Amino acid sequence: MHLYFVRHGLANWPSWPGNDAERPLTSDGLRRMEAAARGLAKRDLKLDLILHSPYLRAAQTADIIAQQLALTGAMRGHHLLQPGFNLKALKHVLKEHGKVKGLMLVGHAPDMSEVVTELAGESVRFKEGTVACVKLKDSGKAKLLWLATAEELAEE
Repeated sequence: MHLYFVRHGLANWPSWPGNDAERPLTSDGLRRMEAAARGLAKRDLKLDLILHSPYLRAAQTADIIAQQLALTGAMRGHHLLQPGFNLKALKHVLKEHGKVKGLMLVGHAPDMSEVVTELAGESVRFKEGTVACVKLKDSGKAKLLWLATAEELAEE
């Protein structure tokens, strides 16, 4: 199984007056994610399903990617991907969706980097819009195949 871990796009609004769960991507964040998603679409992704945090910025990020990959019908929110996502939550998600060959998970920092680091045994850092591809073997072992920032993906 291929797992794609994505940190949502830029949503750094220090003056945001509302609930954090409703904080959207900035206009720059939207633009950067659209460019990154176009680059992501050029890669040979083995992807069947996109799950995202119920937080607005993660849902927006997932939607942008799903549109570029023609997977809008294979995208939905999942409560376990909200802030606090960890290896235990990943195991629950995999139990629910273990039959898919490719699964994208869109969430938050530091969760995405911590889970990838624990899973693949390689320390990684996720800036906004970063994507990591991890191959999960039947043995339960995992290997980090690639990691790309939104800027790197946009250049493809």
